[in-house]
Amino acid sequence: MRAGFSYFVENYKILLLGEVFSFNKNYYFRFGNEFQLTDNFAVSFGVDKYSSNSLNPISPAFGATFLYPFNEYNFKISYAYVIESFNLFNAHWITLATSWK
Repeated sequence: MRAGFSYFVENYKILLLGEVFSFNKNYYFRFGNEFQLTDNFAVSFGVDKYSSNSLNPISPAFGATFLYPFNEYNFKISYAYVIESFNLFNAHWITLATSWK
């Protein structure tokens, strides 16, 4: 089972996000925020794998998002750097997205 939430604080241009899910009788939490610096650029920070089992270390992450509007389309590229707690190497995530009106 998995549940999540998001809330946009319009006065400060901050998007707050959270998620909880269960796996092997433990609850895991992810939470973070995205701060919109300009109309086309945002920075983010979050924590992954926070667990009800204190033996599991967390994985902090941070990144940036660039938005490029073109006619009725919005193109978005996001980059995140995740400090992995169980792998030998940290992760680099790149996400491409588009939306239209």
